[in-house]
Amino acid sequence: MFHRARVVLFLLAFLCVSFISGPETGLAVPKGVDPVEEGWMWQIAVIPPVEGWNSPQGESVWMALSLAAGEVNESHGGVNGHDVRFFQVTLPGREDIPLDFPGLLREWKTRRVIAVLSFADDETNLSLIPLLRIEGMPLLLAWGEWLSLRNGDGQPEPFVFALSLFRRFRIVSLAEELRRTMPEGTGIVLVADRLDPVLAASSVLLDRLLQDRGFVPLPVWVAGAGDKDVRFRLREAENAGGQILVSLLDVMGTLDLWRQIRETGSPLAIWYGGSMSPFLADRKGLVLSDQDEPLSRDPSLRGFRLRIWDVLRVRVADAALAARAYALARWFLRGLEETPPSDIARLPERLGNATGIPFGEEILSIDPATHRPRERKVAVLESDGAGWFLRRIVSVPSGAFPE
Repeated sequence: MFHRARVVLFLLAFLCVSFISGPETGLAVPKGVDPVEEGWMWQIAVIPPVEGWNSPQGESVWMALSLAAGEVNESHGGVNGHDVRFFQVTLPGREDIPLDFPGLLREWKTRRVIAVLSFADDETNLSLIPLLRIEGMPLLLAWGEWLSLRNGDGQPEPFVFALSLFRRFRIVSLAEELRRTMPEGTGIVLVADRLDPVLAASSVLLDRLLQDRGFVPLPVWVAGAGDKDVRFRLREAENAGGQILVSLLDVMGTLDLWRQIRETGSPLAIWYGGSMSPFLADRKGLVLSDQDEPLSRDPSLRGFRLRIWDVLRVRVADAALAARAYALARWFLRGLEETPPSDIARLPERLGNATGIPFGEEILSIDPATHRPRERKVAVLESDGAGWFLRRIVSVPSGAFPE
């Protein structure tokens, strides 16, 4: 009798192991038992960041996913009676070896994968989207700022979701910061490239937003990279009442504007509608916005790092990336919790309506009209001549602008 009790205790301890070493997370199971075949485990493929799984970035992602899987698998009942297992997708290590996406998809189907989480670059994600669309397999992007999630009909891709706002969030956040800091009637000079359809569309959007807020937009167009000297046009805009210049050019075009303004002694303050760049950090007074900065400054990251240490006994190199990975995992798990196991085809619908997703101190809800968070905190930053300091945190809805 004593011997039988020891055997039972050993089996219980074996089944309660939270994680297995190597490229999979999930419950350890006895040899010869296939939990996927037996129908009590969901499998999720994970594509690594560009640095790979063996990098500090890859390890930070994996520890966060391990934490999320352990929380589910150690709970009573798991997710609707199922455990979850994330497994690492291994990509070729050489740039000259093309990715065999159809081969990956065949492997995923063999392993009965129900979704894919991606920390990869835009090129990889763009190649995945049409394949997963055919299979009806959800794809959750850890970023997605530079990818439109719209299909040819202008609707969100049914199976694609992203944690980041689309890149035009900057237009809205800058317009909001102007509303908070400048009086109505202020002239705002908009400089954009007429020959670049993306920049031109952003200028038109900002023009409308400024008018809605009582400002006077003063558009200044350039025609391609060769049209660099705009000093005369800037002087005209300044004489018309322009006080702030918003550059919708690229980094080099914005640096040219900075130089021309300084050479002419113009009092125009420069704001920038693009992403953060080290080339702009020493341009004192330049203002821009960024959606990743709030998470990197989030005070809860210290506690999150300690939580991973307490559970897994590993130190996370990139706490902000780990928090992003944890948010992506919790988003997926929340959608899975709301999906009847007998009707897993409804998972994309549930992912598009998920709520209660922890993203540092933020708690995100998903907008089914955008397949992105309903709103995200965005940092408005200003250069002090040596780096960026925080002016303000604003909230930007994902539905406030077109993709």
